[in-house]
Amino acid sequence: LAARLASPRPTMQGLLQAVEASLSPEKATREAAEEYLKQTTRQPGNLLLLAQGIGSGTAAPPVAQAAAVYFKNVVKNYWEPEDRENALNEADKARVRENVVGMVVASPYEIQRQLTEALSIIAKTDFPAKWESLLPELVEKLKVAHTNNDFALIYGCLLIANEVMKRFRYVYKSDELFLQLKYCLDHFQETLTVIFRQSCAPLASLQGDANSLTKLLEILRLCARIFFSLNYQDIPEYFEDNLAQWMGPFDNFLGAEFPAINGVNAARDQPNPLAQLQAAIIENVMLYADKYDEQFAEHLPSCTRKIWALLTTISPEPRNDQLATKGITFLTRIISKQLHYDIFKEESTLRQMVTHVVLPNIMLRELEEELFEMSPTEFIQRDMEGSDTDTRRRCARDLVRGMCKLFGQQTTQIVGEHIQVLLKEYQANPEQNWRQKDAALHLILAVTVRAESKKGVREVNEAINVMEMLSTHVLPELQDSNVAARPIVKASAIKFANTFRGQMSVTELSSLMPLYIRHMGAELPVVVQTYACIAVERILTLRDRAASGSGKVQPLVFTRSHLSPFMEPLTQGIFHVLSNDEVPENDYVMKALMRVLCVAQEEVQPVYQQLTQTLTSTLGRVWKNPSNPHFGHYLFECIGILVGTITKTVPGSGVAFEELLFPPFQAILQEDVAQLTPYVFQIMAQLLEASENVSDAFWQLLPILLTPVTWQRKSNTPALVRFLVAYMKKAGRVLAEQGKIEAVLAIAQKLVSSRANEISSFQLLEMVVLHVPQDHLSKYLVPLMQVLLTRLQQNNNLKFIRLISYFWCVIINKFGVATWWSTLESVQAGLAMMLSQSIFLSNAARHKNWSAEELKCFCDGIVSLLVQGPILGQNPALWGSGVGAVVQVLMRDSGADGDDEEDGSGIAAEMEVTYDATYSRLAFASAAKIDAFPNLPPPLVYLPRCLAELGGQQPLLPVLQQQLTPDQQAALQQMCQSAGVTLT
Repeated sequence: LAARLASPRPTMQGLLQAVEASLSPEKATREAAEEYLKQTTRQPGNLLLLAQGIGSGTAAPPVAQAAAVYFKNVVKNYWEPEDRENALNEADKARVRENVVGMVVASPYEIQRQLTEALSIIAKTDFPAKWESLLPELVEKLKVAHTNNDFALIYGCLLIANEVMKRFRYVYKSDELFLQLKYCLDHFQETLTVIFRQSCAPLASLQGDANSLTKLLEILRLCARIFFSLNYQDIPEYFEDNLAQWMGPFDNFLGAEFPAINGVNAARDQPNPLAQLQAAIIENVMLYADKYDEQFAEHLPSCTRKIWALLTTISPEPRNDQLATKGITFLTRIISKQLHYDIFKEESTLRQMVTHVVLPNIMLRELEEELFEMSPTEFIQRDMEGSDTDTRRRCARDLVRGMCKLFGQQTTQIVGEHIQVLLKEYQANPEQNWRQKDAALHLILAVTVRAESKKGVREVNEAINVMEMLSTHVLPELQDSNVAARPIVKASAIKFANTFRGQMSVTELSSLMPLYIRHMGAELPVVVQTYACIAVERILTLRDRAASGSGKVQPLVFTRSHLSPFMEPLTQGIFHVLSNDEVPENDYVMKALMRVLCVAQEEVQPVYQQLTQTLTSTLGRVWKNPSNPHFGHYLFECIGILVGTITKTVPGSGVAFEELLFPPFQAILQEDVAQLTPYVFQIMAQLLEASENVSDAFWQLLPILLTPVTWQRKSNTPALVRFLVAYMKKAGRVLAEQGKIEAVLAIAQKLVSSRANEISSFQLLEMVVLHVPQDHLSKYLVPLMQVLLTRLQQNNNLKFIRLISYFWCVIINKFGVATWWSTLESVQAGLAMMLSQSIFLSNAARHKNWSAEELKCFCDGIVSLLVQGPILGQNPALWGSGVGAVVQVLMRDSGADGDDEEDGSGIAAEMEVTYDATYSRLAFASAAKIDAFPNLPPPLVYLPRCLAELGGQQPLLPVLQQQLTPDQQAALQQMCQSAGVTLT
């Protein structure tokens, strides 16, 4: 193997051996093989060599599968990378396109999946423009496969076509999309229909042949999925003309039975091929019922009856959940439309719907009970409000809500009768019939809630008294002296109360807090504990929509003063749940603690050291093997809140935080825990900004921070910039005196060369300008400007123009117009005027969504350029349009900022604090927005005053009247009046 890895000319066998070595349990062997593959597979010819090795049949199945995964990842990372220098060469890409279809159709299933994903990635960028042969090749292979009854080849070709056609689903219409769709339809619609019809024909004669039935049903499912893709945007003329050829078989399959395949996939707990086909058919039926009801009208009644009948016979096995949820969702959409009123108008029909569809699917199954006990995290993810997972229970609730839209009175009465029956059964024997109480609570939720979002219930069924239901059927469960009895019912009761939190007063919410806290006890199941924490977290995010807050922000309903009496038992309860070993990284609970700390603010001061110790202890427990990124994110948000709150109010607390936090932080950095290092850098930046002096620990970290190897991992870049910016703020002058600015500028130069890091680069450069004295920076300004202008030539989109324009304004505001102008003139004579005209002023009005601080810096910088620079004398028209641009920006954006305003408790309005796999910015450890130029007046004052002063030297009105629109002139006049000046 060592000889293979040392060979300068890789062979197919050598690459396969390297792949095999990359699976080695020995770290040194594995890393050497990975490095070898990284260095060789992007070299000309080697990717195809690896592909040939996958299809050669010489590698063991695990090695071949690993090679397929590696092939897919190379395609993913280097087919069309952002950095074009790392792209595969065009000759290799052409050869891959020529061979990949044959590779896919000839491979076994597990390898086929990986190669199909790779093909899909290629097709996203190359098809059809660079890959016109793809569909003709598939059509030709399908013809050959049909002639030879080669089911495997048909399946492989349709698998590829399905991946390619997925681009037409769930996307907005565009001319380019429709051109691609027409291309696909012209080349594939007839062949698809032929394959579909011919695959339907032999099914009747294969009733007892499970193997052949499975293959044909899988082929038919792919046909149905491709049909869905091709019909998603609009109904194609060909399919409209030939609709019966598709809907007839679809209707038959919805009522079909093939006993021979009932057990297929049962061992893998997956639906059998017929159930998979029926689920795909229901999606097509839903599509046509939603979008093409006129063309589909004659087929709808029969399809509806078949789907309804199917739902009454589906077993409760988990492997049939997909079919059940899609069928129930179809009925929900149909029954809520006035167009289909007549199908469901009879009360007997509604009763059957509730009895045979709603009730069986809303009852708790054995599966859910097992999940509650054995897999609490999965249970919560499936069940909790706001989940994206479709479950039978959630779909059944949605069906009841759909029924209420047109048949509200009848549905409320029918469901109410079932609720009463269930509650009576529960009351007769609570310990035995607790499932009935659980189902009754979910039926009440279903019939009561008319509209809801992640923020809570927006509309309720007026025929239902929510508060009476709460006091009669929910509070008694939560007040039960035996807190551990009927835990699933307790969880549902908490969920019920949480659902209607928006309909409660502060007094009612306060009365619930002790009940939630008692359900965080150590003796209770994790689900109950977690639901109690979620309920608290949701209360703390409630905002008073009827009240007028500061700017756009409504005040919190449950404020610091309301929370204060519960702080000690609440935090202790949350710590109990966090210490539960059953779910060591419970992100719902950590999020609840984050909200508690966020609302409490200074209330945590007496116990902040205990809180910090508990959080660092938790971090020490999980950092070696973090498994839940959301948990880690909320954990560091909690630390960020404590640091941000306490360092403002407790003198010297920064030192205490350093002593508590640095040991685990240093361990994380030393072990290079990739998932956590960005958080560590952000908290360190926050500590550095809050410190009175830069401690020795921070000075020791600085050389490492300035080392190029530290910046190699892309995911660390924004956090490292945040950390380095903190150094610039705290000790920019000292860094300059130590001769470290050159290293900082080198980092910025590297970052600006990548589109992904442009924003980070300019953040760093702005801090350099703001915090490094001009005498230390002057010699770097010209080469820095040359680097930025070179990048501008390569990437002159509006985003980069905005970044460089704002940076120019920072230079102008800090060092003056003369410095900016002379720097550009040193690069090239006449460059300052040229850039002012072509880049700076001409695009100024196009930049939007400024914060108040950014707006001031940007507009004041341009105003200074206009009144202190030579533009007016050299190009009056450009000068006038520049003034117009500033006026336009101020008309549009001045006073518009407020999306990030706070409500007084330090909480940004509607802040959705969450984990992001790309870069998880800590909301509560972010740098505070500051006015970098407090000595400059606001632009609404600065502009008119500067113009008035300049107007005293020369007449401005003729130019302004010629270049400004009437609206701009009126706005400028209003600004002048407000500033108490007059233009001449």
